[in-house]
Amino acid sequence: MKTIICTVAILAVLFSSCAKNTASLPVSIDSTAVGTIFVDINGDNHHAFTISAIAHSYSVLGYTNLVISGREQSGDSINIGLLGYNSLADIIPGTYVDSTGAFLSLNHISPYYGNVFFHPDALTHDTSFVTVTAISPTEIQGTFSGRIVNDGNVNIVTENLSLANGKFHVVIQ
Repeated sequence: MKTIICTVAILAVLFSSCAKNTASLPVSIDSTAVGTIFVDINGDNHHAFTISAIAHSYSVLGYTNLVISGREQSGDSINIGLLGYNSLADIIPGTYVDSTGAFLSLNHISPYYGNVFFHPDALTHDTSFVTVTAISPTEIQGTFSGRIVNDGNVNIVTENLSLANGKFHVVIQ
């Protein structure tokens, strides 16, 4: 009888240690790991902005902003923003465009020109698309695409960047 009770107790401990952590989001179909931002830029596939990939939530004048950012090995950085909501709870799964608070920008470190900043084109609307596929108080996951332009401070050949197949899954701080 003692052997059966001990066996049941050991199995209970083993199975309970295998329980899922329900505090985090389910992994998406494409299995994007937490702490990752990937995007194709001008057809160049698989830029990985995995250094310090995180989302910061902050409030300005009563509005909540969520900025997802990360860096590549090259030093380039990307920002994906959802701006101007009453609270983090107002950011729900769905697609956001420029006119509903979506914002994409990229800072490129050029060996010839230094920092080159790309941002949404102020003359054209709805060129940034951010789709939130899942959000919890601690994580956000989704996709993004769009067209961003050189800020004009540096005269370089590439004046526009096309961002495609972007995906992110990061912790919110």
